[in-house]
Amino acid sequence: MKGSETALDDTSHFYFQFYKAIPDRFHHAFFHRAIENNHRKRYNQKQVLRVYLQKGGGAAVPTDMKKIIAEATQTLLFERHVKKLTVKDIVEQCNITRQAFYYHFDGIPELLRWMIEEYFEQVMGKALDQEDGEVGLRSFFVMAINIAPYVEHGMKSNYGEELKRLLRQCFLHYFTLASERKNFYPDCTRSQMKVILRYHSQAIMGLLEEWTDEDTEQLDQIVHTVYHIMTAEIPPWSSRT
Repeated sequence: MKGSETALDDTSHFYFQFYKAIPDRFHHAFFHRAIENNHRKRYNQKQVLRVYLQKGGGAAVPTDMKKIIAEATQTLLFERHVKKLTVKDIVEQCNITRQAFYYHFDGIPELLRWMIEEYFEQVMGKALDQEDGEVGLRSFFVMAINIAPYVEHGMKSNYGEELKRLLRQCFLHYFTLASERKNFYPDCTRSQMKVILRYHSQAIMGLLEEWTDEDTEQLDQIVHTVYHIMTAEIPPWSSRT
């Protein structure tokens, strides 16, 4: 066992000394092809990567590989319109091993969650940074309208329900952050606010599911109406009830 550990250490050290010497743009191709060639039967990617990181190697590789896997998944869902998405499809699309996929994700549901959260984090950051809450809400609507065709294709896959559940969570998360930053409901208890936010996030998601070209033309008016509904005072409730 000790001899095999030494061999693993020597092999990984050789590979990654060379890895650090080549230009950044070749890193991903080199890293995966090197491991998948004649050393494939002896070492898997997770073992070699672990040794590499212990030696102080580049921790950016896993994050970048997640993006590569995500891009392959987008191609399968949104361009090739795959209806039954599998790990086999994904690893073949980005030319990696199943071990490499499972090093980064426990499965396809976690991959979808990571993809959605990454996208929403970027969009929500821009929307929440707007001082005017209505402008921020408009940014959110524009984002949702832009990704609608891709979401529609994803919904037709075998992970459609999982995708819808994740989107619902992201909508609720956005409106929760927005309400806290803008202090939309100062007279409501926290439990009351949760109900209100669930209601609004579900209502807006339903509105977007039935979105039409005519709605796009009237976007500003719709956003203004929704924002007014979301921020209007709710007389029956107060912090004292």
